[in-house]
Amino acid sequence: MNDVNRLPFIDTGAKAIFSALALWAAAVSLFFLYYLGEAAAQAASFGVFIVFFNVWLTQRKLRIAILLSQNSPEQAIGTIYLAAVQRFAFTLLFFIVGMSWLQLMPVPMLIAFAVAQFSYFFTGRDDMDMLIIPTVQTVSDSKLIKH
Repeated sequence: MNDVNRLPFIDTGAKAIFSALALWAAAVSLFFLYYLGEAAAQAASFGVFIVFFNVWLTQRKLRIAILLSQNSPEQAIGTIYLAAVQRFAFTLLFFIVGMSWLQLMPVPMLIAFAVAQFSYFFTGRDDMDMLIIPTVQTVSDSKLIKH
């Protein structure tokens, strides 16, 4: 096993985020099921799945970044940037798969994705506040400069 699978428990707020996403996923999917039918509900569920995957990926990378920030703040920031690039790439890939290969309806998928993304935005913590990264003193802050 590698060390990533044995990360210590760090409360990143994922439980609350996933709970809120599950409620929104059910609500949006039921809305589309009732008004537009099963195909629209499937597309909406896939759109919410994309956000679930993004949240999982972000929380996993955040846990790694928190551990890295204790020894190497540069690597911690790199991990956060890598997570952002990965989220973008996977989101694009999932939309391509959903719309072209699975032939899901695009509008319900995009609406459900947007609703779930807003839910994540309002429910999630400010993830960057969890990183404990020491700040570098600037020249003006140092005692070497006399005013």
